[in-house]
Amino acid sequence: MNKILFLCTPGLGALDNILPLAKDLTVKNKVDILIMKGLYNQFKHNPELKKLTEVTFRKKFILGYFNTIFETKNVDINRFQVFVYSLISLFLNLISVVRRKQLKLFLEKYIFFFYDIYENHKEYFSKFSKILENKKKFSLRHGLGIDHQNYKDKLMIRNTVLLSYSKLQSEFYKKDLNHNSEYKIINIGIPKHRDDWKDHFSNSHFKNNLPLKDYVFLISRHVDSKYLPFKKKENIIKMIKRDILDKNIKIIIKLHPKESKRKNFIMYSNIFGKESFNKNWFISDLHPLTLSKNCLFSVSFFSSVCLDVISNNKINVELLNINTGGGEIPDFSFKKYNLTHFVNNEIEFKSFVENFKIINKELVNQIKKNYYYVYSQDDYDINLIISHNLSWISV
Repeated sequence: MNKILFLCTPGLGALDNILPLAKDLTVKNKVDILIMKGLYNQFKHNPELKKLTEVTFRKKFILGYFNTIFETKNVDINRFQVFVYSLISLFLNLISVVRRKQLKLFLEKYIFFFYDIYENHKEYFSKFSKILENKKKFSLRHGLGIDHQNYKDKLMIRNTVLLSYSKLQSEFYKKDLNHNSEYKIINIGIPKHRDDWKDHFSNSHFKNNLPLKDYVFLISRHVDSKYLPFKKKENIIKMIKRDILDKNIKIIIKLHPKESKRKNFIMYSNIFGKESFNKNWFISDLHPLTLSKNCLFSVSFFSSVCLDVISNNKINVELLNINTGGGEIPDFSFKKYNLTHFVNNEIEFKSFVENFKIINKELVNQIKKNYYYVYSQDDYDINLIISHNLSWISV
């Protein structure tokens, strides 16, 4: 059996996309995961990913302080525990090997690696890049956007099979890669949107108790100076209150991993009303695939979660085009290919809410058609992909 390591970086979005492949690979391989420093904090707000990670991977490792690596059964641990385990690991490894070689020795145990090649450009990843250069690698991007990155320096990769979400994305890969790169591209669509995975996700390991049905799913986003300044976010949330909450439609909010739960609870409660929290509006840690299943529709501030929503045959309304409170209007692929429903002002948003039941079916059909055009997939078996490319990927 091959030993395979998933490098969980830069966020849990990478894990979310790779988990279906990891599950398939466990049938014929020994599959482990290395979780980068800091990501363990995100598991407490993602209970479904936490549970699936713990039951899918054979061994779970964390890259701790001082570049130490230690195994853990529970991926949801706090910083103090990581610091203590890091010290213990550091002490043990100083006895047997020079510390700076620990990472190399750890990685040399594995035959294949799964990660996102776009992390090669980042400084923190340099300690991995040199070691992995001549290793056998498979890459799946952590984000579902399909536009190319326009890097000043083209990516240089070797011995790599690029797993693509879309035939369109395959073309963008070619624009981002150095012409001397050695790679293959295989289109697999979006693994987490496979029906068998969604059934496994919702039924096998996590009993979710949603507080209600027929709600609006609000996909939140952290404030940033470029696209979503504080004032703009505040104004849009006030609009949501007027046109949804005040119309007796309940809301479930899913915070972005970069958002502080405490700070955002204050913002939302100041606008939605603290007294109606857990009555008319809620904050949930459940996965978007779960939250979008029974919602009326979702609203978002520039998020790829819109694809999870449409995979459940629901409409997402993108609000970042509304020009209130500053910020740029992003030009992103979901807009270019009409994968979400855009509104440009409150009049359009209010009209959508009022006419939702009339226009919903037609909108779903159109956006689902666009989704299949962009993210069409070939039939694939990840175990066959690996075995068929053994002779091509050589060290």
